[in-house]
Amino acid sequence: MIGSWFARFLLLFSRKTNSSDRKQTVAELLARNYLDSFNRQSKYDILEFSDFHCVMTNQDDSITKPQIQGWVITVLYNGRNEEGAVGKHKYLVAFNSRLSKVMTGIETTSVNIHI
Repeated sequence: MIGSWFARFLLLFSRKTNSSDRKQTVAELLARNYLDSFNRQSKYDILEFSDFHCVMTNQDDSITKPQIQGWVITVLYNGRNEEGAVGKHKYLVAFNSRLSKVMTGIETTSVNIHI
C-alpha cells in the first residue's frame, strides 16, 4: 500500500512544477487516499478534480492579516460512496491549512447513470 501511494505521488508530482500545481497534486493524492478508505474492495475511476482553492480568514477572524485556514478540492468519480452505494459521485474534500491531512469529505451530489 505504501509503495503504490509513493509511486502515485512521484508520478503526479513529476508532472507538475510550480507551487500551485504542487499543492494541487498533494490535494489530489490526499483525496485519492480518502476515496481509498471506502473503496478498498472495489475499483473506482476518478473522472475529474476541480475547484482547488484555499479558504482564508477574513477581518472578522483576524484583523492583522488574512491567513490560510484550509484547502478544498472537488472530485468527481465512479465508485462507491461512504454508504457503499455504487455510481457516479461528487465529493467536496477539505484539508488542513498545511495541506497534510483530510479534515472531511462531503458528498455534494450523487449522479446515478443507468445504461
